[in-house]
Amino acid sequence: AGLVVPLAGQGSGRLVMFADMALFSGNGMPRNCYTMNRYKVGEPVGFRVTVVDGSTGQPAADSEVVVHLTYGGKTEDVPARYRGAGRGNLIPNLWTAKWTVPAGAPTGVVGVSITAKDKSGRMAEWKPFPNAASHLTIVNE
Repeated sequence: AGLVVPLAGQGSGRLVMFADMALFSGNGMPRNCYTMNRYKVGEPVGFRVTVVDGSTGQPAADSEVVVHLTYGGKTEDVPARYRGAGRGNLIPNLWTAKWTVPAGAPTGVVGVSITAKDKSGRMAEWKPFPNAASHLTIVNE
């Protein structure tokens, strides 16, 4: 869920993105892939992203996907990994990125945007819905 903003590029059609956040606590853990937006220091935030070539409806597997996080006066870029190939991870049209909330990170809302750029130069940006209650939030409780 969120807002997709197609940006200019040279290819035909547009890139279309979808994304969500989930707890990436690890395979076999009871809350792994549990969708949530409130995290404590040390908890692993997972970003699951889909990028589609709007002209074909097919996965845009050649896209480079990066999660941009803004908190405590700085921005951190976390590259996402395409899961559709290699090491038995054949999940078509899925990129994932994992960010563990660092010690000392201030509580409050973390700005999140995700960008994708394919080899043709087409780009798209994803941002969460404007309601801050659904945004990534670092909490103490």
